[in-house]
Amino acid sequence: MAPSNQPFTLRSILEKDKLNGTNYADWISNLRIVLRAEKKEEILDTPLPQEHADNAPATEKNAYKKACDADLEVSCLMLACMEPDLQLQFDNNHAAHDMIVALNDMFQTQARTERFNVSKAFAETKLAEGAAVGPHVIKTVGYTQRLEKLGFPIGPELATNFILVSLPPSYGNFIANYHMHGAEKGLNELCGMLKTAEADIKKGAGSSHVMAVQNKPKFKKKGNSLEEEKGQG
Repeated sequence: MAPSNQPFTLRSILEKDKLNGTNYADWISNLRIVLRAEKKEEILDTPLPQEHADNAPATEKNAYKKACDADLEVSCLMLACMEPDLQLQFDNNHAAHDMIVALNDMFQTQARTERFNVSKAFAETKLAEGAAVGPHVIKTVGYTQRLEKLGFPIGPELATNFILVSLPPSYGNFIANYHMHGAEKGLNELCGMLKTAEADIKKGAGSSHVMAVQNKPKFKKKGNSLEEEKGQG
């Protein structure tokens, strides 16, 4: 069986989009994806250990050398995937963790500004009456994914609340039923339910039955009729 070239395939992502001073959030996200696939992501978050004394056991010296070799590979990858102007900020003796700390300090203002702009767009995004709900949900979910890349993850419950708040009055019945039944759906499932509600709204049927279908009661047969099952007291 031919050896896998997955690391080289993934590393091409970094080579195509080198760090240039304006794309740090995307670059660091891609770097972590590549290193996670190679099982080396922890190198970014772990400072190199202190070098052992000359009389240290051979096992400790070997472990230190192994850590240095792995760190050197990651730091060289980082340098190779930067534009030349940024490469000059570092030398070949910088450990990978030290480089990440320096880059975070260098670009934290840029990241903070982008977080503000994305958060603002996320909060202000509203679905116009009659507009398609599917693209709207995809757009809002995109904002949550972008914020996560920028180090500001939005939990699923808060993301759901933002989406529901962004809907026009015609979705009022859907929102009320969603909360009434305590539904805890994923964002993809919520999008599907909203598309169903959208179709009902266009037909003038309202959207209250969407939740009724999702939370359909159980019935048992009694004679020639159906009787809703009741819990035992």
